[in-house]
Amino acid sequence: MPPNLILSNAAVNAEARALGQLLAGGYLRIYDGPKPANPEKSPGSSRLLAELRFELSVPEPLEGVLVFQKLQPESEAKASGRAKWFRCLQADGQTALLDGSVGTADADLILEQDQINIRAGAEVSIAPLIHGIPKL
Repeated sequence: MPPNLILSNAAVNAEARALGQLLAGGYLRIYDGPKPANPEKSPGSSRLLAELRFELSVPEPLEGVLVFQKLQPESEAKASGRAKWFRCLQADGQTALLDGSVGTADADLILEQDQINIRAGAEVSIAPLIHGIPKL
């Protein structure tokens, strides 16, 4: 992309709104192990620790930023392990849209220190998930 291209708020809001519609009713899956190179790749040897659901309603973006206030929690985690990365999928549970890192700082999804180690059978919930569309 040329270095001088800057998108307007209308453009980034449209992109964010489209992503929100793709995620409506979809899944946020949390894994341990290595993150694949991109969402089209299989999770490989990573274990699925927990699966949360996005609400059907799509938040209205502000300056390209989507804030998902509510994700339906996982009532019983599927496995025990240290959360390393997540994948967001459409409601069909098959179409992957984005992957991101999980950590207690400097990550795409921030978990509290006491949440990063997930225990099988325990409830898993997350604070709001925030995703921004870059203007540059």
